[in-house]
Amino acid sequence: MDGTNPRANLDRFAAFYDLEYADYDEDVAFYLNYASIYADHIYSDDQSKIQNPKSQILELGCGTGRLLLPLAQEGGAVLGVDAAPAMLAIASERLMAAGFSDFTLLTAEMSSVNLPATYRADLIIIALNTFQYLTTVAAQVATLRRVRPHLAEGGRLIVALPGPTIWPDQAARMDNTLYLQGSFAAPFGSTVQKWLTSTYDPVSQVEDVTFIYDEIRSDGSLRRTLAPLALRYTFRYEMEHLLAACGYRLEQLYGSYELDALTATSAHMIFVAQG
Repeated sequence: MDGTNPRANLDRFAAFYDLEYADYDEDVAFYLNYASIYADHIYSDDQSKIQNPKSQILELGCGTGRLLLPLAQEGGAVLGVDAAPAMLAIASERLMAAGFSDFTLLTAEMSSVNLPATYRADLIIIALNTFQYLTTVAAQVATLRRVRPHLAEGGRLIVALPGPTIWPDQAARMDNTLYLQGSFAAPFGSTVQKWLTSTYDPVSQVEDVTFIYDEIRSDGSLRRTLAPLALRYTFRYEMEHLLAACGYRLEQLYGSYELDALTATSAHMIFVAQG
């Protein structure tokens, strides 16, 4: 194992993930705004751009296509990478149902994805804390270095991570106690309750978490799906050093998708870097 989380293990609850996050849109306008910078660019010194003026957008850990669809709707040529085939199957269905065919989906770990040598992305996205699935520094470095040659000149890498508010409130919950995280409606009249239990190792900065999805059906029966995961927390200056060591220059650091400055109470850390 190379330090990445085996997202392929998430296949068995990809449908639950999609139900939970399909309507999450807190970050959509943020990414659309960045994508719009490139949407109408035609570079006179780049014949390929003249022939194909669409912005090229790469999302690592794209899941079920929550972001790929609005990015495609705004004119982006999207390429999504995820290690879970069931996630990508839902993403493909979502894009095709909306009438899109100009997209590419690759099954691969972030740290070992092989992209065509000539591929260049105007925007590379690692959204919604997906960088946490890289549970070792080696895997983090491998990912950042692997995609850097594919960042177009003037392009941006955006990495979204949990903000400082994760500590100490969330840390106090990492005590192996079972917590109800929420519930949401599922097809055919059933309800899904999402529970979690986790522990945290401050030395490795890794949280071992088990998500428990209880599907309560209309007839009163219950089906339970367990999903053990490992998530690594990366702090502000650690991430800044990672970016610098991998050849990036930090351009902006936001504490919200409304472009607020990072503060002690920010729920997010959003790093925008150039190659």
